[in-house]
Amino acid sequence: GDAYLLLGNLAAARSSYEHAIELSVGARDPRGESVARYRLARALARGGDLAGARQQIEQSLRISERMRRGVSSFNLRATYFASIHQHHELYIDILMRLRQGDSTGKLAAAALEASERSRARSLLESLADAGVDLDRGVPPELLARRKALKRTVDAKAEQLMRLANTGTNDNGAAALESEIHELDLRFDQLEAEIRSRSHHLPALTPPAPLTCHDR
Repeated sequence: GDAYLLLGNLAAARSSYEHAIELSVGARDPRGESVARYRLARALARGGDLAGARQQIEQSLRISERMRRGVSSFNLRATYFASIHQHHELYIDILMRLRQGDSTGKLAAAALEASERSRARSLLESLADAGVDLDRGVPPELLARRKALKRTVDAKAEQLMRLANTGTNDNGAAALESEIHELDLRFDQLEAEIRSRSHHLPALTPPAPLTCHDR
C-alpha cells in the first residue's frame, strides 16, 4: 500500500490497506490493524475524504490506546505512546482540516483537546525516558482495580473481535462497542486518580486535557 501511495495511486493504496485490515482482524492482530487503519486514514486524507479518514484514525487510536493499557507500568506505556505519536499528529491534522467547514467550533475544540492530550502524553514519555518511576506511591488497591478493569475491557474487546470475524450480529457489535466505550471512560477516570496519587504525577491528567473553554 505504501508503494502505491508514493506513486499517487490512491485507489490501489486504499484497496491494499483495506485488505491488510481484513487480514489483521482475521489473525487477531490489533497492532497490525491499528497500523493498517492509520495508513488507510493517511491515504483517505490525501484523497480528500476527510470524514472517512477521521473514522479510520479514530478506530486506530482506540485500538492503540487499548494496547497501551495492556502494558504493566506508566513508564512502558509512555514509551509505547512514542511509537504511535504520528497517529496522533495525523488525527489532529485531519480535525484541523475538517474544522474549516464547521461553524459550530466543535471540531476546533476537538483538535485542541487532541493536541493537549498528545502534549501531556509526550511529557509522560519524557519522564519515563528519564527513568522516573511513575507508579511510585500509588496505593496497591488502585493498581489492582486498574488490572481488573483492564481484564474486563480485554474480554469485551475479544468478544467484539469474534463478532467482527463472523460478520454477523451488527446490533450485538454496536452494544459491545458502547459498553467498551463506557469502560474506557471508567478506565480514564481511574488512571486520573492513580496519577493524582503518584509521587511524580500529582498534576498530570491526560484524559482530561485543556479545552478551548479554558483559554
